[in-house]
Amino acid sequence: MQLTQLRLTPVLALAVLVGCASGPLHRQGETGDGQANAAARDAMMAACKAANDDPILAPIKGKLLPIGSSGPETFEMLSNLAYATEEERPAIKVYAERLMGCQAGILENARQHLTPMHVALLEGSFSAANALLAQLHNSQMTYGEVNQARARLRNESDAAIARWNSGHHH
Repeated sequence: MQLTQLRLTPVLALAVLVGCASGPLHRQGETGDGQANAAARDAMMAACKAANDDPILAPIKGKLLPIGSSGPETFEMLSNLAYATEEERPAIKVYAERLMGCQAGILENARQHLTPMHVALLEGSFSAANALLAQLHNSQMTYGEVNQARARLRNESDAAIARWNSGHHH
């Protein structure tokens, strides 16, 4: 199996920036190890999405995309001028920690099945997205500012990965 034949899809690129892939790296004709990998990946994504059901995240429900969602943000999310409250800070911390756990799983999968450049693009995107959550937690940015920046980051990462894929077919 050649690494260079595996491509990160734009759907995955969008999804991973939020922490989990809702449209995982399915390739046509996956058999054997590919099917086992797809099953493991799907289980990881289901666990990431299940983290949203924790009541501790209730204070920020509807203010940030759910873990595992690839967007888009609602108008309310993009236009929210509020800073995080004392009640919301613990929820943002848990959200970020769970997101980072999902990101670690995605990166582990990417290291096994994608090119080093795809891994580097993912790592850069995750790092930038996590920094935004830290700024939200510390009341340095509003929810709207963070959501707008996360949307821009997803679009830029999507474009970078698409450029990389189109220039490196084999």
